[in-house]
Amino acid sequence: MANTEANTADVIPAARVIIIDDDDDIRKLVAALLQAEGCEILGEAVNGAEGLDLFKNTKPDLVFLDVKMPEMDGLTALREILKVDAKAQVVMLTGLDNDMLSDDAYLAGARSYIRKDTELEILRARIGEEVSSISR
Repeated sequence: MANTEANTADVIPAARVIIIDDDDDIRKLVAALLQAEGCEILGEAVNGAEGLDLFKNTKPDLVFLDVKMPEMDGLTALREILKVDAKAQVVMLTGLDNDMLSDDAYLAGARSYIRKDTELEILRARIGEEVSSISR
């Protein structure tokens, strides 16, 4: 009989993730794709201010953050999240086709940038890449 304690010690814990996006359908889609990757969804927020509070309360491994939202936009939220934790790993999400915006996101400290209108299989692969490459 195998030693189950030794086997469980080798298991990598699930990535702990939050999703900040004002679009309910996008939050549901991203959550489903993350859960398929074995992630634990710690919570969701509908704007940057709510997302910042959620980040502070949950200390996730990875954040998926929309760029354009009410109350506090994603770039502002990104900067505020990085003030709380300079090592925070944030993936920006957007439906906007704007190279300058993606440059701003990288300069502000985002680890990557994903377009929401990406084909589903490519979106699934990109999210999988983000989850598998986080450092915990």
